[in-house]
Amino acid sequence: MSVFADPAEVIQIDVGGANVDNENYLIDDSRIILRKRDVTYELTGTTDKNISL
Repeated sequence: MSVFADPAEVIQIDVGGANVDNENYLIDDSRIILRKRDVTYELTGTTDKNISL
């Protein structure tokens, strides 16, 4: 059995963009935290920040 995120909910993030803090994710000067489960994150851009789930 396979379980996948609901493809209807896609959260797009430009990882090279400005600092953001919302219910979906946090981007600060040194890290990116993906906060939601069971969604699809689509990451674009470039970064040297750590990404945590």
